[in-house]
Amino acid sequence: MWSLFGTSAGFGLLAAYRLPESKEIYETIGWGSVVSTAVRMMRLTPITLWRCFRMVKRWPWSQFDRYLDVPLAQIRREYGIRLVA
Repeated sequence: MWSLFGTSAGFGLLAAYRLPESKEIYETIGWGSVVSTAVRMMRLTPITLWRCFRMVKRWPWSQFDRYLDVPLAQIRREYGIRLVA
């Protein structure tokens, strides 16, 4: 959810979940674990969406290199990211 709505990747990101590499990861950790985690995370979906839509702008999915030397506090101010208390 955070990657979909909190970054510039958007729904195009979902295609990556269908790649053979992704399916291999699911099989390694087990489909039961994937499903149980998804069910447990459902309660966090509204909170995550609320935090994403509250951001000033979306985090750049692919051009983030320019932020490697920027202080974290400045990045948080620029994007409207608040720490979970």
